Amino acid sequence: MKKIWNEIKERTTGRKVLWSFFFSLAIPLFSYLLCNTSIPLPDEMAVLQGWDKLKTFNGLSKDSIPDEILLVNVSFDKQLVGYEKNGMPVGQYAITDRRKLLKFLRLAQKANNYKYILLDVIFEKGIASETDSALFQQIASMEHIVIPVHKDAPLQDSILYKKAANADYTVTWQETNFSRFKFRWGDLPTIPLKMYQELNGEDISRHGIFYSSCNWLCQNGITLQLPFKMSNDTKREGDHLKYDVIQLGVDLLELDSISPIANDIKDKIVVIGDFYTDVHDTYLGPQPGSILCLNAYYALQRGDHILDGRKFLFYIIISLIYFILTLCYMNGFSLSELTDKVWFKAIISFGSISLLFWIMAIFGYIFFDTVYNFWIPIVIFSTLGTIIYINSLIKEIKNEKTKTTSDITLPGTNRSSSRELQDSVPEQQQDKNRQ
Repeated sequence: MKKIWNEIKERTTGRKVLWSFFFSLAIPLFSYLLCNTSIPLPDEMAVLQGWDKLKTFNGLSKDSIPDEILLVNVSFDKQLVGYEKNGMPVGQYAITDRRKLLKFLRLAQKANNYKYILLDVIFEKGIASETDSALFQQIASMEHIVIPVHKDAPLQDSILYKKAANADYTVTWQETNFSRFKFRWGDLPTIPLKMYQELNGEDISRHGIFYSSCNWLCQNGITLQLPFKMSNDTKREGDHLKYDVIQLGVDLLELDSISPIANDIKDKIVVIGDFYTDVHDTYLGPQPGSILCLNAYYALQRGDHILDGRKFLFYIIISLIYFILTLCYMNGFSLSELTDKVWFKAIISFGSISLLFWIMAIFGYIFFDTVYNFWIPIVIFSTLGTIIYINSLIKEIKNEKTKTTSDITLPGTNRSSSRELQDSVPEQQQDKNRQ
């Protein structure tokens, strides 16, 4: 190792140092820019599953919904409405009972003691009921309430847009499950960001290719952990609790005279959604969309998106490692140089980098509370290391051929020596004859 480092110092030039410095900054910057998108990185699910197992092992895994949350299920509160396609009636469509929603929202506004209402119900254009006008007016008149909207599904009434927030997420051919949450889509915030704006008085602002929040550089998208999990009943299975949810019709509206809704929603973030059928695949298995939004809001509240001083220190450490690795590679060395075994060199040219960054990921998670996907630097340095190893093999083969060729006397070479040898033979023969 010391010999290799001495050789690196001898071969290092100012140009190589500049290129290494460039890569040490470019790789984290590229990772930052990619993380600001909604595109999940390869192996994102594996990273999240690993962190969840690690948290479970060290006792940090949470298994309860915060006390300030009231989950209200509308899965069984349905009404049938007429459905038309191209102006022609085609049948009936089951939607969330909007009459019950209107009744609940009026009681909540009258109580005026709730903290926030996440009404995770879609009011898509083309699906209407006789209650819509009154319901939409009610939603528009309330404070601290948000409803979802999708970019490819306009809302039934334009009056709803001032209370709407984006509810989209992205998947890829490799990561088909939910793993990455993007907080701001253009000028339209997502549901968690809108809650963060109204409850915490903070925002995520864009400055060219960078984002800031709370006077810190931040990420617009994060690998979303799910400390708050939910399933279908109240029994514990493994490390997950299964929760009760309150039914809108049976538990709230019908019992309002006995247990007033005003008491149930006091100082609560009321999350109204379909907790049984509106589910998405995650690293924990199927989870309701409302729970995903809730986890994203608390991620903002915890500051998971903010690159504060502690996370900056982590970035400085990994940038230093990138600098050293790049300098080694530019001088013709990779981690595979640590062994003389040819078969082991081939394995370590890929495995060593993956292992190194895996250890760094655990280090960042434990000491800096940072979920960092090292897929980009792993691909870059694994490719560089393999190229360098192949080049070294080619050089060794060429050197062996050159050495072998120099040991063999080809016809027509060393003629002077051959002539001297031929001339010496007759002289020796003459000496023998004289004797």
